[in-house]
Amino acid sequence: MYRRVMASIPDECFLPISKRRQSGTFFFRVTQYSNEIGEWLWKYHEAARQKGVILENQIQNPDERQLNYYMETMGTAFSPEGTFIRSALQKWMPRMNEGVRAEFAEALYAQLQEMRRQGKSVGIQKNVYIKLMCWLYYKFERLMPYLGQDDAPKILYESSSITNHELILLRLLMSMGTDIVLLETQSDEAYQK
Repeated sequence: MYRRVMASIPDECFLPISKRRQSGTFFFRVTQYSNEIGEWLWKYHEAARQKGVILENQIQNPDERQLNYYMETMGTAFSPEGTFIRSALQKWMPRMNEGVRAEFAEALYAQLQEMRRQGKSVGIQKNVYIKLMCWLYYKFERLMPYLGQDDAPKILYESSSITNHELILLRLLMSMGTDIVLLETQSDEAYQK
């Protein structure tokens, strides 16, 4: 698992993880604009286009068709346990390599445990789990072959508002070796909350 580190200069994100000042991944938040930031964002955009994901606007909740496909493929069973999550990922995300799958399952299990400690019911945990799995499949499946590689894939997420569930998934992907830029076009009020 990778940890979030601070970049000495923004262009450090274009280096392989092993060549960075600190070994880890980056989560940049951009809340202001200048020509210099615009040039850097374009370079990052191109890197994400080649090997990553570009998202504009908030990630929509899974629609009925997506939920039906999930249920047909995965069934209705749910257990907030690492072994269950790992087994489900093997079936749901076959292009995710085994090492990343184990780490992702562990990280998602820890997130569900945190929700339990916050008093969230198993039903709420299941709903969040299914939402994250659908987003993983429908929005981020393209990243799967690149996770865990030294040349970190990129996510560019432009949004006027970000939800807690979106942040959960972005943090999980960051811990799997993905650099992330959150371009906040209105303000960072939602992120701060």
